[in-house]
Amino acid sequence: MLSLLAVALAAGPAAARPLPDRAFLVVVPKANATTSAGVEAGLKAALEAEKVPLTDTSYLFPPVVPHSNTVNLIAEGKKAYDDLDLDAASQKFTAALAFATRKPGAVEPGQLAELHMLLAAVALQNAGKKGQKIASDELALALTLAPDLQLDTKFFAPDAKKLFDKVKAEALGKGTGKLTASSTPPSDAFVLGRAVGQGTEVIVGRHLVTFKRPGYLQAGVLLDVSTKGAEAKATLSPAPEYASVLEQAAALVPAAFGGTKLPPEAQSFGQRVQSRFLVLVSADASAGVLEVWDLESGNRLKDVAFDGDAGLRACAQRVKMFLDAPSPVVATKSEPKAERSTRTIAAVKADQTRGGAASVEQPGKVPVYQQKWFWPAVGGVVAAAAITTGVVLVASSAPSFNPVLSY
Repeated sequence: MLSLLAVALAAGPAAARPLPDRAFLVVVPKANATTSAGVEAGLKAALEAEKVPLTDTSYLFPPVVPHSNTVNLIAEGKKAYDDLDLDAASQKFTAALAFATRKPGAVEPGQLAELHMLLAAVALQNAGKKGQKIASDELALALTLAPDLQLDTKFFAPDAKKLFDKVKAEALGKGTGKLTASSTPPSDAFVLGRAVGQGTEVIVGRHLVTFKRPGYLQAGVLLDVSTKGAEAKATLSPAPEYASVLEQAAALVPAAFGGTKLPPEAQSFGQRVQSRFLVLVSADASAGVLEVWDLESGNRLKDVAFDGDAGLRACAQRVKMFLDAPSPVVATKSEPKAERSTRTIAAVKADQTRGGAASVEQPGKVPVYQQKWFWPAVGGVVAAAAITTGVVLVASSAPSFNPVLSY
């Protein structure tokens, strides 16, 4: 026991926690390629169809809402309103609206609707026909953004209900138009709290369309929708943390393609994205080449070329076959090691032959202290050694042979 403990201590610090058996997809545009977004979306769909366990980037890198002063300005305006300082309240609400208009990705439709309602409340306090007109316009904007809004009695007098009902009937009676949305890179678009998808009918008026993609800053577009419809277009930027991930991934591709072994930084990247497998792609608008790295065994699937949708499907099948048998050396209790190794290598080569000309590169054997079973076993040895040592100490220090148990 102590001999095994000595081996463990000599091996150095504990190895990193084993990575989850899932694949992280990275698509890097080729030199002079304007975009590879189509390849990324198509390959992701093909891999999911083959039930390849892809890393959930929405969990690791959720969409990030940009910093906004709108919420603080609204809170300051409400306080001024409570203090009956209507001029200060109006200034705060107006500043918040200007900020939201400049950075619509930093606000949600509900916040923007509330802001228009507050501006309507201030306008009504100023009385007169001008105030009534401003309030009507602000209420119409608020109800277009959130048709289920109700008057807040904290800011509106009871007699405002009549104006509110009139504006609501007019706003909801203007008809509808079809809203569509697109973005670079592709993302999920939302309006009125629901996904835009291939297009959705909304009431005529000004709407806020929000675009969300894992790892990217949330984007927003304010646009007027008529009965003829409208299209919202946005360009998303990666959030700082995810931008560094993409930069690190982009550096791995040229360092690895055509190489003879995995670059040393691949392991740290795998820990960062919590994935055992890296699916690295260099592509243009429709074609490219792919490699898959198994960070646990060091094996890799190489030289998988593809072109078009059919090529992506075939490519996904090869990736699936490799992930199903990523290591040519698999130890089980039921078979002799030599037989297991020979058959597994043959199976992997046969799979790759059926899939095409891709090759599987196999490194040397993984050191014993990097095996998944090693450190748990060492932990058991350490615990057993500690118990044995404790028993010896107690036995040697006891005044008599009879043990005394304390509770």
